[in-house]
Amino acid sequence: MKRYIDAESLKDTLQFLAYDDLNQGVPTTLANAYSKVADMIDDFPSADVQEVRRGRWIQDSYGAMDDGEYLITRCSYCGEANPVSNFCPNCGADNRDV
Repeated sequence: MKRYIDAESLKDTLQFLAYDDLNQGVPTTLANAYSKVADMIDDFPSADVQEVRRGRWIQDSYGAMDDGEYLITRCSYCGEANPVSNFCPNCGADNRDV
């Protein structure tokens, strides 16, 4: 299974290691290697991924009818009234019980 990471956090960590190693007297070649790897991350292609929106279906009282109040189902992420399914057709939120 593919794994997606936060490239900016990785770069920050590598730059910190390079800076820390320079201050600790570690050989310059190792510190430079950290910096070069951090710079190489920008050359890699970005993956086409999308952040997962998490929501859930909530019951909401909508109004009064002759025989009393009735409920509608709303997405907790966008608030739109929708039929219950695994994903909200309006915003795409994953509304499965996980």
